[in-house]
Amino acid sequence: MKRLETVPSKRGVLLKLGGGWKAWKPRLFVLHDQVVLYYESEAETDPTKAKGMIFMDGAAIHRLDASKHGKDLCMEITHPERRSFVLQAHNVNLRNLSILKFAF
Repeated sequence: MKRLETVPSKRGVLLKLGGGWKAWKPRLFVLHDQVVLYYESEAETDPTKAKGMIFMDGAAIHRLDASKHGKDLCMEITHPERRSFVLQAHNVNLRNLSILKFAF
């Protein structure tokens, strides 16, 4: 993977639906070019300590109906070769995050 730029272009806290337990947990998401890193807390932003990453190159973002997960402002990020992520913007003001602007 190429080295990440030092200054992220966007950042914000979103709720992420867990894969195993299906629980919603707040995560700090930081967009670096075509890669979104996510962290357990806002205090940790060292790229080597990211909890996970989402490769946006080739990914599709879909807005989800509120009835699907019982929450408003949900979206799913899918990639043909990687896992999918379900996220929720718990605040309408977070719509301006670059990764959300395509879904809302």
